[in-house]
Amino acid sequence: MDLLLDDAENEYAELGAESDKEIPQKDCVLFIIDAHERMTRRSHGEPSPFMQALRGVINTMQDRILTGDNDMFGVLLYGTKKAQVPNDHQGFPHIFLLQELDLPSAESISKLNRLLESKEDPAFGHLEAHSSETCDFSNVLWVTSMIFNTSKQAKQTRRRAYIITDNDSPTGSSSSPRQQAITRACSFWREIMSKVRTNYKGTADAQELELLNPENLSDSWVHSAVCFSEDELASRLKRRSQRKRILGRLKLKINEDTEFSGCMVSMIRSYAKPPAIKLDAATNEEIKTHTMRICNVHGTSLQPVDLWRGYCYGGKWILFEPWELKALGREDSEQGLVLLGFKPRDRLKLYHNMKPAGFWQPLETRAGSTVAVEALVESLHKKERFAVCTYRRSTSEVRLVALLPQPLQLDPNTNSVVMPCGLYVIQLPFAEDIRELKLLPSMTESEFTPTELEAAHELVRSLKLAQAPVGTVPNPLMHKHYAYLRAVATHESDTKPTVDGTLPDAIFLEERRGPIRRFMEAFNLPSEAPTSSASSSKKPKAEKIGPPQSTADWKELWQTQGLTSQTMTTLKSFLKELGLPVSGKKADLIARIQEHLLAEATDADTLLLGNHSLIATELAS
Repeated sequence: MDLLLDDAENEYAELGAESDKEIPQKDCVLFIIDAHERMTRRSHGEPSPFMQALRGVINTMQDRILTGDNDMFGVLLYGTKKAQVPNDHQGFPHIFLLQELDLPSAESISKLNRLLESKEDPAFGHLEAHSSETCDFSNVLWVTSMIFNTSKQAKQTRRRAYIITDNDSPTGSSSSPRQQAITRACSFWREIMSKVRTNYKGTADAQELELLNPENLSDSWVHSAVCFSEDELASRLKRRSQRKRILGRLKLKINEDTEFSGCMVSMIRSYAKPPAIKLDAATNEEIKTHTMRICNVHGTSLQPVDLWRGYCYGGKWILFEPWELKALGREDSEQGLVLLGFKPRDRLKLYHNMKPAGFWQPLETRAGSTVAVEALVESLHKKERFAVCTYRRSTSEVRLVALLPQPLQLDPNTNSVVMPCGLYVIQLPFAEDIRELKLLPSMTESEFTPTELEAAHELVRSLKLAQAPVGTVPNPLMHKHYAYLRAVATHESDTKPTVDGTLPDAIFLEERRGPIRRFMEAFNLPSEAPTSSASSSKKPKAEKIGPPQSTADWKELWQTQGLTSQTMTTLKSFLKELGLPVSGKKADLIARIQEHLLAEATDADTLLLGNHSLIATELAS
């Protein structure tokens, strides 16, 4: 439910209803990185925590460029020798704004890469541990608030701040700096929530109350706020970055008096290389295109009202106006989901899934919809049934769909939502959509020898993958495309090699060479496939033969049935030499030549030829 399906392939892209008014989805992310000298120490030959943090920032910015989001990023360092804050404010020592809030670009990524590759000490410097000067963490939070408030681009965005440090107590052991940091954090949170509440009217939830009370150390708060592994942290960040995409509102009608409000949520999006934008070669400005249709008769430009759609039926054109064609087949159907009945779940087959499924979630636009749908989903799940409905949106024809229940699933450790409560919308085929395939009958086990069966079983067991590759293999086309774009934008000499997960694993196959060899020996398969070069695989071009020059050549063509390969010009020239008529189609010309050659043929020619008078008669007819 994270990715958006392309409009050309998504049956739920246009629902004809008012889309949900949500909080702006644009993020404004500020990475606050500890730059003390201890963060630059390497351990066990691995990069220092400071370099790992910068590398993580670079990867995050590159991922956002790939996803096409207009999120902004900034990098703030604390614990530096030099100070640099927005608008050159004084009184904030050891805080350095490395990168202001802005859209991720090739220049910003290149700047961070140069900092990673540089072997010299950076210009901002690192504050040493034994130094008498310290960095007040409350000032870091104050500067963070200042950056968000002074940036014009950060308005009407969701503000996020990630603090990266190896110190569990950045405020130190003293209680006074700690209390100042807590007070500043609470003020910072209230400031953010005051801006969010202008667009979202509601009561403070449990998460807000917990953040307003940072001293909450209960087990439930620790489990919800602390990540115990890198995989859990990556999964949590992915859920936050890949937001739920609501395509539009769609009601579920049970009967004439009962209906529930809900929305369609996108589930998956297939990657397509973005189209290249045409630019003016002189100014690099985007070229605007304008399409105009011209009448063939009068030469005037045609407006949309002048265009009709037509179908040829029985040799007659049936014409429709655009609005008539759109309304065709939708007269007796109601927009939305209309319940028809229920079926056992085992009646739904895998081949019934016509297109990518959608996901329907309840909304409280109509009071009580959420509770009622949860009860419906729970009942369908327990009884192992699915609902059959008619589905129609404002711009499509009526379809039959199956609604599969999806109960609410929570993570037992973090209590976060793994799968929300809702209904999968699966399009069902009509009777004309199902095709019966005439396949060869499958072979039975008795038709194989025990050696062949054992070899086949061993091959299947040895080539079994550890995990299903669906959703885990990166798209090599996308990575190569953006790798070349990034190399050109950042003036890199070469690109990093892209790992193509769709290719066979040579090491994996080499380790299983034994079962593969025994399988090939059991079925008498060749050890090596026949290879041929590109030049040898092509058929040699046949030598071009010229037109017949003598009567003997014409007789040879006649006996080998090659008269049809001659052109009309060659046939007419030969008939002119014989003084025969040259009118008619090609079959008539060949028939005259065959009759002439048959009349002059000897007995030997007749035996070689056979009865060609029938052929001449068929060609003439």
